[in-house]
Amino acid sequence: MNWLSEHLITAARSKTPLAVSDYPKTEVTLETALNVQEQIAAQSGEIGAWKVAAMGDGTALFAPIFTSDISQNGEQFFAAGEGHALAIECELAFLLGRDITPDMSNAELIDAVSSVHMVVELVGSRLQDQGKADFGLHYADRLANTGFVVGSAVQLPGLEAQREQVLELEIDGMSIIKGPRQDGAGDPLELYLAAARSVGTHCGGFRKGQFITTGSFSGCDYYPVGTTVKAAFPELGGEVALTI
Repeated sequence: MNWLSEHLITAARSKTPLAVSDYPKTEVTLETALNVQEQIAAQSGEIGAWKVAAMGDGTALFAPIFTSDISQNGEQFFAAGEGHALAIECELAFLLGRDITPDMSNAELIDAVSSVHMVVELVGSRLQDQGKADFGLHYADRLANTGFVVGSAVQLPGLEAQREQVLELEIDGMSIIKGPRQDGAGDPLELYLAAARSVGTHCGGFRKGQFITTGSFSGCDYYPVGTTVKAAFPELGGEVALTI
């Protein structure tokens, strides 16, 4: 295991972010970042979901989310007296009904989706200051994913018309968002397809029973431990709730 993998694992387990003074002195390449993800995954248990995104040139990005970091609708993420502020991202996630293989067509990749769910991704970096980290270091840190809350299934025939959705978001009972919002990362279906074509065997690949989550409709704002979150895609029939 390399130095960076060890330090990111330690940062996650100790809940003490990697200090800026300990950041790598040279730029972390995408290849190195993926290798670090592999080494972290080998020490972190089952993968229950994936966060996917894309670079400006269309290069697919993917990072594992561990089953131990996944909560169900209505649950409290942190145990009493623990935790730190996290950002929330309201997203659409694809639940896979079968394993993904590199030779699958787009039609087969779409057919592999057993259901689509409203979810909340919880964001919190293992880095002391994300603004001072190069992208490769951020990627090695699994794109800052900390947790994942699974909400209800949505009605999305054909998996189309996803980039813009009506979103309702309440924080501690106060309405924060109510109206049309766009996925800031792009079209969710295209993000899933691009990642599925590219992930290969990285960390075991995309497998049956895993969720693929695809970018935020709500931005990425931080809230303290104990904050209650309720969100819905009313036109899709999806909702999710949690307490940080």
